Amino acid sequence: MDTDLNAVKVKLEEEKAKLENELSSIGTQNPNNPDDWQAKVDKSEGDNEILEKEADSGDVADNLEEFGSRYSLVNDVLEVRLKAVNDALLAIENGTYGTCNVGGETHQIERERLEANLSATSCVAHMKA
Repeated sequence: MDTDLNAVKVKLEEEKAKLENELSSIGTQNPNNPDDWQAKVDKSEGDNEILEKEADSGDVADNLEEFGSRYSLVNDVLEVRLKAVNDALLAIENGTYGTCNVGGETHQIERERLEANLSATSCVAHMKA
Protein backbone atom coordinates (compact mmCIF):
# COMPACT_ATOMS: atom_id res chain seq x y z
CA MET A 1 0.00 0.00 0.00
CA ASP A 2 1.36 3.41 -0.89
CA THR A 3 -0.50 5.26 1.86
CA ASP A 4 1.69 7.38 4.12
CA LEU A 5 1.09 5.59 7.42
CA ASN A 6 2.51 8.44 9.48
CA ALA A 7 -0.03 10.85 8.00
CA VAL A 8 -2.82 8.32 8.55
CA LYS A 9 -1.72 7.82 12.16
CA VAL A 10 -1.74 11.58 12.80
CA LYS A 11 -5.25 11.90 11.35
CA LEU A 12 -6.50 8.93 13.39
CA GLU A 13 -4.96 10.34 16.58
CA GLU A 14 -6.64 13.70 15.90
CA GLU A 15 -9.98 11.96 15.39
CA LYS A 16 -9.43 9.95 18.58
CA ALA A 17 -8.83 13.14 20.57
CA LYS A 18 -11.99 14.74 19.16
CA LEU A 19 -14.07 11.66 19.93
CA GLU A 20 -12.74 11.42 23.48
CA ASN A 21 -13.43 15.13 24.00
CA GLU A 22 -16.99 14.76 22.75
CA LEU A 23 -17.52 11.63 24.84
CA SER A 24 -16.22 13.43 27.93
CA SER A 25 -18.73 16.23 27.42
CA ILE A 26 -21.75 13.92 27.46
CA GLY A 27 -20.45 10.76 29.13
CA THR A 28 -18.14 9.31 31.74
CA GLN A 29 -15.48 6.69 31.23
CA ASN A 30 -15.73 3.47 33.21
CA PRO A 31 -12.60 3.40 35.42
CA ASN A 32 -12.54 -0.41 35.23
CA ASN A 33 -12.86 -0.50 31.44
CA PRO A 34 -11.50 2.51 29.53
CA ASP A 35 -13.29 1.35 26.37
CA ASP A 36 -16.67 1.65 28.09
CA TRP A 37 -18.45 5.00 28.26
CA GLN A 38 -21.76 5.79 29.96
CA ALA A 39 -24.04 8.70 29.22
CA LYS A 40 -24.08 11.33 31.95
CA VAL A 41 -27.28 11.99 33.84
CA ASP A 42 -27.94 15.72 33.64
CA LYS A 43 -27.35 17.16 37.10
CA SER A 44 -28.52 20.67 36.31
CA GLU A 45 -30.24 22.77 38.96
CA GLY A 46 -33.63 22.01 37.46
CA ASP A 47 -33.08 18.29 37.75
CA ASN A 48 -32.18 18.56 41.43
CA GLU A 49 -35.38 20.46 42.08
CA ILE A 50 -37.34 17.78 40.27
CA LEU A 51 -35.77 15.09 42.44
CA GLU A 52 -36.58 16.99 45.65
CA LYS A 53 -40.27 17.48 44.98
CA GLU A 54 -43.02 15.91 43.00
CA ALA A 55 -41.96 16.11 39.39
CA ASP A 56 -44.03 17.43 36.55
CA SER A 57 -44.57 14.60 34.08
CA GLY A 58 -43.46 16.88 31.23
CA ASP A 59 -40.15 17.60 32.95
CA VAL A 60 -39.60 13.91 33.58
CA ALA A 61 -40.35 13.08 29.95
CA ASP A 62 -37.99 15.82 28.74
CA ASN A 63 -35.20 14.57 31.02
CA LEU A 64 -35.69 10.98 29.89
CA GLU A 65 -35.66 12.04 26.25
CA GLU A 66 -32.42 14.01 26.73
CA PHE A 67 -30.80 11.07 28.52
CA GLY A 68 -31.95 8.71 25.77
CA SER A 69 -30.37 10.94 23.15
CA ARG A 70 -27.09 11.13 25.09
CA TYR A 71 -27.16 7.37 25.69
CA SER A 72 -27.66 6.63 22.00
CA LEU A 73 -24.96 9.07 20.92
CA VAL A 74 -22.47 7.68 23.44
CA ASN A 75 -23.14 3.96 22.94
CA ASP A 76 -24.30 3.71 19.34
CA VAL A 77 -22.15 6.33 17.63
CA LEU A 78 -19.17 7.78 19.49
CA GLU A 79 -18.04 4.69 21.40
CA VAL A 80 -18.31 2.55 18.24
CA ARG A 81 -16.34 5.10 16.22
CA LEU A 82 -13.67 5.40 18.93
CA LYS A 83 -13.23 1.62 18.95
CA ALA A 84 -12.79 1.62 15.17
CA VAL A 85 -10.18 4.39 15.39
CA ASN A 86 -8.32 2.57 18.20
CA ASP A 87 -8.41 -0.66 16.18
CA ALA A 88 -6.97 1.16 13.14
CA LEU A 89 -4.16 2.63 15.27
CA LEU A 90 -3.40 -0.84 16.62
CA ALA A 91 -3.37 -2.22 13.06
CA ILE A 92 -0.79 0.41 12.10
CA GLU A 93 1.39 -0.70 15.02
CA ASN A 94 0.95 -4.38 14.08
CA GLY A 95 1.66 -3.79 10.39
CA THR A 96 -1.80 -4.98 9.33
CA TYR A 97 -3.38 -1.61 8.53
CA GLY A 98 -5.27 -1.59 5.24
CA THR A 99 -5.66 -5.36 5.09
CA CYS A 100 -9.05 -7.00 4.58
CA ASN A 101 -9.39 -10.38 6.30
CA VAL A 102 -13.08 -10.99 5.68
CA GLY A 103 -14.12 -14.31 4.18
CA GLY A 104 -10.85 -16.09 4.92
CA GLU A 105 -9.01 -13.99 2.35
CA THR A 106 -6.22 -11.52 3.01
CA HIS A 107 -5.84 -8.63 0.60
CA GLN A 108 -5.40 -4.88 0.57
CA ILE A 109 -8.35 -2.56 1.11
CA GLU A 110 -8.85 -0.17 -1.79
CA ARG A 111 -7.09 3.18 -1.39
CA GLU A 112 -10.33 5.07 -2.12
CA ARG A 113 -12.09 3.18 0.67
CA LEU A 114 -9.36 4.04 3.17
CA GLU A 115 -9.37 7.67 2.07
CA ALA A 116 -13.12 7.79 2.73
CA ASN A 117 -12.82 5.96 6.05
CA LEU A 118 -9.36 5.73 7.62
CA SER A 119 -10.54 3.05 10.04
CA ALA A 120 -12.08 0.75 7.42
CA THR A 121 -11.42 -2.92 8.13
CA SER A 122 -12.79 -4.46 4.96
CA CYS A 123 -12.59 -3.93 1.22
CA VAL A 124 -15.55 -2.64 -0.80
CA ALA A 125 -16.65 -6.16 -1.70
CA HIS A 126 -16.84 -7.13 1.99
CA MET A 127 -18.24 -3.85 3.41
CA LYS A 128 -21.52 -5.44 4.50
CA ALA A 129 -20.00 -8.69 5.73
